[in-house]
Amino acid sequence: MYCRNCGAAVNEKAEVCMSCGVRPLNGNKFCQECGAETSEKQEICTKCGCRLVGAGSSGVKIDGSSGMVYPSDPPKSPTTATLLSCFITGIGQIYLGQTLKGIVWLIGGILLSLATGGILALPIWIAVMVDAYRIGKKLESGQPVGQWEFF
Repeated sequence: MYCRNCGAAVNEKAEVCMSCGVRPLNGNKFCQECGAETSEKQEICTKCGCRLVGAGSSGVKIDGSSGMVYPSDPPKSPTTATLLSCFITGIGQIYLGQTLKGIVWLIGGILLSLATGGILALPIWIAVMVDAYRIGKKLESGQPVGQWEFF
């Protein structure tokens, strides 16, 4: 892996680049796969053809090719994610960048609650809040998570 900020080779598990001190995927000057120079608006590396990790409109970095959600800068709050999921099931996951998972939680929670006469409403509500908090803590600590990663 290469630092998107300075282009230096970086260990896959490194939280920051040892050359520039920036999180390796928090940049847009170099390809994370081959280290080739890239432009700010480029979506695919013209040297190796891989999809470049980029910031979405929410500030959450999502790598579409691997399904990973990377920490935003500044990090999203786990407490905010938990409170959002407390009010509307799945909204905390959407806030953290796990959009599809949040939508599935929302629709699935409603359908399962209706199908069981409300019996599953409380366990689903608790599970969604715990999931939002734990995923939020992982992202806050700088650890990337999978688009479908739970707890």
